[in-house]
Amino acid sequence: MHVTAVWRRAEDRLTTLRICEATPPSETDRFALALARARADAIVTTGRILREEPQLDHGLELAGDAAGALAAWRRERLGRGEPPWSAVLTSGRDLDPGHRLFAGPTRPLVLTSAEGARRLEGVAAGGAIEVAVPPEPGVRGAVAFLLARGCRTVSIEAGPSTSAELYRSPLLVDELLLSIYEEPHLDDAVRGRDFLPLAELEAQLGAATRVERRNESGARWSFRRMRRAASPARTSRAAPGASLSGT
Repeated sequence: MHVTAVWRRAEDRLTTLRICEATPPSETDRFALALARARADAIVTTGRILREEPQLDHGLELAGDAAGALAAWRRERLGRGEPPWSAVLTSGRDLDPGHRLFAGPTRPLVLTSAEGARRLEGVAAGGAIEVAVPPEPGVRGAVAFLLARGCRTVSIEAGPSTSAELYRSPLLVDELLLSIYEEPHLDDAVRGRDFLPLAELEAQLGAATRVERRNESGARWSFRRMRRAASPARTSRAAPGASLSGT
């Protein structure tokens, strides 16, 4: 499952929104992100995201009683009694073990290469953060590792250069929660990298069964849930990588 927010700069062209003070707010986008986290057994992010967002954690982050209600829905309806894994895909360079994510409400897991694991030996020795080496590198290897580990639902919260790898053949995305900022102009500071064109997303996943359009904080947004009609059975070609330390 992939969840992301973009700006439609032309009819079919989408640009990822960077998270900063100038990012347009949307309560519906925030709810979509919280819902994906509530459904997930594991949430995949990157070391780069952690560097860009020092206050990031993978909590539900909803106002009032909504977060508690969503957490109860996770436990009682989905049968997920434990918090999800927060899997950080990293080379091991410049990873801050004191980042807020590692002390947050989820279970931290660092996925890296053998070389990255050597860089992180001090982190692993501390025992608070598990460091593991998937058999295959990159985000596709991370997803395969987590599925082989028993995760049924993996949610991707990564930048466009990382998440784009999931859309190449064979497609690994079963579901996309897409929030689109529909205003004609966007602050330069918020403009991230290009995302896949909407037509290409529809060709791979099928058109959204419903498009919800809303005006939030004076700006136009649209929200799509795109799902493949049938997902191919996944098979594990290799056992999970060696864990260097664990909780």
